[in-house]
Order: sequence, then structure tokens, then C-alpha cells
Amino acid sequence: MDILRKPAVKLLLLSVLSGVLMICTWRPPEPPWTLAFCFVPLWYYWMGNPGMWRVFLSGWIAQFVFSAGAFYWVAQTADLFFGAPGIQAYLYLVAFSCVAHISYPVAGVCWYFVQKKLKLSRARTLILLVLTTEFFDMFFPRIFPLNFGDVWMWSGLEVAQLADITGFAGLGLLTYALNAIWLSGGKPWRALALNSAVVAAASGLGALNVLRWSEPDANIKAHVLQVFIEPIEMIMQREGAKKAIEITIGEFFNRNRTAFELGKPDLMIWSETAMPFDVGHESEYISALQKYVRDQGVPLLTGGYRYNDAHVKHNSAALFAADGRLLQTYDKHMLMPFGEYLPLENYFPIVRQWAPNIPVYGSGKDFNPIVLRDARMGPSICYESLFPDHYRQLTNAGANVFFNITSDAWFGKSTEAYMHGYGGLERAIEFRRPMIRVGDTGLTTVVLADGTQQENPPIWELWQSAIDVPFITNPPHTIFDTYGRWWPWLTALVWAGVALYPQRAPKAKTRRNLKSRSTSKAA
Repeated sequence: MDILRKPAVKLLLLSVLSGVLMICTWRPPEPPWTLAFCFVPLWYYWMGNPGMWRVFLSGWIAQFVFSAGAFYWVAQTADLFFGAPGIQAYLYLVAFSCVAHISYPVAGVCWYFVQKKLKLSRARTLILLVLTTEFFDMFFPRIFPLNFGDVWMWSGLEVAQLADITGFAGLGLLTYALNAIWLSGGKPWRALALNSAVVAAASGLGALNVLRWSEPDANIKAHVLQVFIEPIEMIMQREGAKKAIEITIGEFFNRNRTAFELGKPDLMIWSETAMPFDVGHESEYISALQKYVRDQGVPLLTGGYRYNDAHVKHNSAALFAADGRLLQTYDKHMLMPFGEYLPLENYFPIVRQWAPNIPVYGSGKDFNPIVLRDARMGPSICYESLFPDHYRQLTNAGANVFFNITSDAWFGKSTEAYMHGYGGLERAIEFRRPMIRVGDTGLTTVVLADGTQQENPPIWELWQSAIDVPFITNPPHTIFDTYGRWWPWLTALVWAGVALYPQRAPKAKTRRNLKSRSTSKAA
């Protein structure tokens, strides 16, 4: 067992253990049972003052293991979307994992440097570690802006109900605090009792917090269709463009069971790019779609494409009236890196030569809600669901309901469907407006403003339902909606207070004891 005492072995074992425990936290919809101690092995190693380089290396190993294990579906996406064969797809995953959550080792280095310089007490050192990790969580750029506050969404606990105050990113502070408690120096059973008490208190506050919100005063019945077909690009490779479009729209037309079998709804909603053609200009496909909508006699909200006057392609959502008329369109704002644009291409055009197959989409400009009677539906498409600031723009524009349409078929049968799904459904609690989510493979459901999930459907198969969506016609803004963008700066302010506030002088009793001991020795 002497080998376990070697510094290199200790570094590797503890950092890998933390990475594995992080993976166990990020396996939705399974409960995140390791959330209260997944950082403990790594932080225990850091608290032993191993040196700045070892802090970074151990943090980097932990985040690499976590990224590769929890986001393994990146390799699947590289295969399906980019056509990367075999080993090349896994090289994409390796490259992603090298930097995906590098904020954790960077935060560790910053924390280590400050606490060494200031020589803080153990308690203040741990508080500083929690705040530093949280600060970098909020500010550090990531392709997928997910954090360890998100895990409360599928924990089954009422802690998530506090997100209308802190946001789910703010709940990360609770996750990190629970981990720090284990390292506070007390006995394990005391740390367990304190952790349990903190979680119970947070759950109780969450349960009370949701009672503040008014009862809904309006309702919309939405028919949602999870059609479960291949992405249009994959069908095109086999059948050609025209045949692929015909197959895709035929699937939606034939599988949708709206007015006759499930009761006539107020609205049909289909997934991202469900209609894979230009929804803004006349064509044989638009004519077929308008006829279908007229036959159903129900308005349709669907994903599609739109070309503007400059012939720039947009990933769009379109609302068709019951008589087939196009009423509104919305163009996606937050484009998916490497999926809808090539990062840095405007600054370094040469990167286009390295990745010629990555498409180029235009970014939308307006945040106008899609209006249907009293429902002012704030739109988001796929990736946009992960950005709270996008929804602040929607609530400022008057949205009282949210919807997100997405295509997750690119990620295969993986946990991505749940990660992406829960990551977007969180917005319902943060802003206290219902979220209607429709995906081609799932997760297709509705989460109400009080956090209630209306349906618990299967994923990766055909599914549809007519769901009642009660909402408040003129909902108030939440604390997170109004002030949430300032939370990172508040974290920085508290961090500065903890780091710079003068250390307490030794207690008088302690000084007297030291003086008496020195007098005894002199005698």
C-alpha cells in the first residue's frame, strides 16, 4: 500500500475519483446522488497544499474524466453530423474533453494562489474555494453552459423551486457548499448531519417559495408531436434533397393525430426543422403544408428554414393560422457552435478550409412573442434554451408562455436528450412561465410555472399528446429575471469580502495562556 502514498499516484487517484463521481451526478434522469460529495476527493487533495501546478493538473484530470464520461455523446454527434469515421469521432470527444470544463482547474489555481498569499483560516479557505468555483462557473465560456446547479432540476427535491431567486447557476453555490462541509475538519457524522440539515432547509424554503405565485387565469391546449425520424440531412445522403423533403413532411402529415383522436387542441407544435424547406416563400411544399393545416382546422407552430432578402439561411419557427396563412416567423438567435456556424471564421478565414462542411446560418434580431389569443409565446430553438439571458429578452417583450423546439436526433440514444431537455425546462421555474418543449426524439413535455411536469413521456419513439398549459396572462417578473444578471458580480463582491476582510486577532484567553506559559518557562 506504500504506492498509494506516492504524490503522483495520490494526485491521479483522487482526481479520477472526483471525475467519476461528477459523472454519476450528471446521469439524468437518474437522481444525482453524488452531488454533495463529488468534489470532495479533488478538494481534499488541494487542501493538502500540493503546489499550484499539481492543483491545475489534478483539476484538469478530473474535468477531463467528467467531460469524457458525461458528454460521451459528442463522439456520436461527430459521427452523424460531421461524418467523422471511427477513431476520428473519438478524437473530437478527446479535444472537447480537454477544454470543456477547464474552468474548474483554472478556479482551483486562482483560489490556491490567493489563499496561500493571504494565509487564511481553514473555514475562510473553504468559503473562498466555494465562491471561486461558483464565480468561474458563471463567467467562464462553455459550448454547453451547464453547471452543478442544474442537477437540482432532476433531484426530485423542492430545492429547485428557489431558482426563481438564484437561477439554477446560483444553486451551484449550494452544491459546492455541501461538498466543502465535508472538508471543514469536523467528524464525518457531523458533516453528514449538517449536509442533511442544509438540504432539508433549502427544500422547505423552496416549497414555501412556490406558494407565492398566483393561480393561472388562462389556458391553451397544445398538441405536441414527437415524430422520431432521422434528421433531413441524413435522409438526403441516401435519397437526394427532393425525396428527403417528401419523406420528412409525409412522416409528419401521416403520424400527426390531432383533431379526431386526441380532441381538438388550440395549437399543434412540431419540432425544429420539421418542415425542411423555406417557410417564408411560396413553393409546392408550402402549398402542401397549408392544405394540411386547413384540413386539420388547427393552427400549426413548426420548425423550418427561412431565407431573408439577402438569401441568408435561418433556422426558424413559423406559425400558420387554421386557414393555412403564415402569421409569424421567428429566426434563431443563439447559433450552435460548429453546428450552425464556425467559430473564429470572421477573424481567421483559413479555418473554413479545415472544416468546409460546417453550415452557415444567419442570426435572428427580434424577440417578438408568437401570439395566439391570450398566449404570448416566447420562442426558442434548440441550443437557445440553455441561456437565461435569452428568456429575459422574451419576458421583456411580454412573453407569458415559453416554447422550445429542438432536434436531438444527432446525439443518438444518449443522456444528451435528458441533459438538454432538463437544461431548457429549468427556465419555467426561473421565470415562472410554462415551458412547452417539443423534440423529434424527446424530451417532449410541458413544465408549468410551479415546476409541475405535465407529461412524463418515453423518448426515442413516436409519441404525441394534447396537453393543457395553464398560464398567467400578465405574470410578474421573478427576482432572478430582474436581478439575476448581477448575481455573478455579487458573488465577486462576497469573494472580495471573504478574502480581504482582516483576520481575527487571537482571543484574549489564548494570549493570557501563552503569556503564563512563557513566564513559567522563565522561572
